Amino acid sequence: MTDSAGAFSFTDLPAGAFNLAASKPGYLDVIYGQRRPGTGRPGTPIQLADGQRLDRISLQIPRGGAISGIVRDEQGEPAYGQQVRLFKYVMRSGERSLQPAGSAMTDDRGAFRVGVLSPGEYLVSAFPRDTMTDMAVEELKAAAENIAATARAGGDEQALVNLKQQIAIAQNNQPPDDTGDGYAPVYFPGTTQLSAAQPVLIEVGQERSGVDLQMQLVRTAKISGVVTAPDRSALQGLTGMQVTLVDSEQSVPGAAVKSARPTQDGRFAFGAVPPGHYTLFARAGSLPVIDGPISDALKSGKPAVIGATQYWAMADIAVEGRSMSDLSLALQRGMVVSGSLRTDGSSGQVVDFARVRVGLAPVGSSASVADAFALVPAVAEASGRFTFPGVAPGKYRITVAGAPAAWSVKSAVFGGRDALDFNLEVKAGEDQTDGAVTLTTRMAALSGALQDASGQPTSAYTIIVFPADTQYWTPQSRRIQAGRPSTDGHYSFSNLPAGEYRLVAVTDVEPGQWFDPAYLRELGGASVPLTLADGERRIQDLRVK
Repeated sequence: MTDSAGAFSFTDLPAGAFNLAASKPGYLDVIYGQRRPGTGRPGTPIQLADGQRLDRISLQIPRGGAISGIVRDEQGEPAYGQQVRLFKYVMRSGERSLQPAGSAMTDDRGAFRVGVLSPGEYLVSAFPRDTMTDMAVEELKAAAENIAATARAGGDEQALVNLKQQIAIAQNNQPPDDTGDGYAPVYFPGTTQLSAAQPVLIEVGQERSGVDLQMQLVRTAKISGVVTAPDRSALQGLTGMQVTLVDSEQSVPGAAVKSARPTQDGRFAFGAVPPGHYTLFARAGSLPVIDGPISDALKSGKPAVIGATQYWAMADIAVEGRSMSDLSLALQRGMVVSGSLRTDGSSGQVVDFARVRVGLAPVGSSASVADAFALVPAVAEASGRFTFPGVAPGKYRITVAGAPAAWSVKSAVFGGRDALDFNLEVKAGEDQTDGAVTLTTRMAALSGALQDASGQPTSAYTIIVFPADTQYWTPQSRRIQAGRPSTDGHYSFSNLPAGEYRLVAVTDVEPGQWFDPAYLRELGGASVPLTLADGERRIQDLRVK
């Protein structure tokens, strides 16, 4: 903690690299070495030698920005108790995405204010109360499922009873599911379509007032139908059945998404659905149940799972203010994705495959139904064999966890393509059972020192390494890495596959922008070419002019 003058001190530090950050309520966090304080961008690591003393470090903490305005109903009257939500535009894996950035409730004047905002562009939205109630009910239901699993394994059953009471209260507060006029989510400056929304730009410490919104009445519809079991089997034999309605034209996290639990005969319904294009997604059998006490499962590191096979159904619908009551979702078995773990013989060490977990993470448009079709990481057998018994169509990224520290994932080949460089595409009705995930101790590494024009170490840059071959310029590519050098100018990158690369130092870059192909093209002429062999430890110094 600083004293009244803002002074601070860290003593008895060992030699090494350190990150220094400061925070204060109502202000933005700041990291030492940031070119723009409060932006959340990487800072400069401080490299300390034995006995070294740094006593002239200064950090300036900026105030957060704010957005304020008034929400009115369709008559122009103040809308009391309306929730306003902010989403910030960020670069995520080379794609411009939105992430939640704060919320506030309107007072009796319809006024709202959201503060402590970092610099950037924000989408401002107001959501109808019934939408928020739907979300609250589903969040409670999801919590109930987790507590139910715990209770079956000898956990607190009273917690489940209490949570069910909360669900009943929330459901009683929901509006009737009748077709009629209803409020739709509205985005600044006054549109129900995300594509027409106008972002609000906030600079460091800036407050933007007058960001007003007016709720809009639209003709809503009731959407209902039935989920049918696969192979004419009984629905009662399936667990965790859920139907999710996703607005396929909106990309706001948590918005325009509704979920419902079908009845025992498979009936489901959604009320007050605004006009738009939607995807209906049904799933069942995806809730894992731990067989035996949780304590035993945790000790073994490999709990038994019952009912892991998943089923899915999907349909695209257009809602135009008229009820739809004859929708049918026929469940079908999820595709099997399986393979084997192996090593490339680069080390004499033996890997305990039974401790390794392989995961599938949906990417792109497939991520919109990720919450509706959760995949439990596959625990490999002692032989290295792993299996996902039910996977919905879509594109996925392979993840591996639990391997010994010296080992990295060299490749994950499915159908002749390396899923580490190109996403694994799962198609309806097509199993993929030939996967080969290879572990190695011979991934390449790149390190060096960054110098200014006079040959002195400098740290006021971001170092980016990226492949020369444009086919690898993909979101979250393992061949693209970026980082800030430490105060002595040293930088390092690890776990790089062999290949041709480009290396460049840039003055300021938004986190994740280095995955953007357009940005990488701009860097091509200023970058240094280099080649990395399999397992090579290369040193490459850079000098900026």
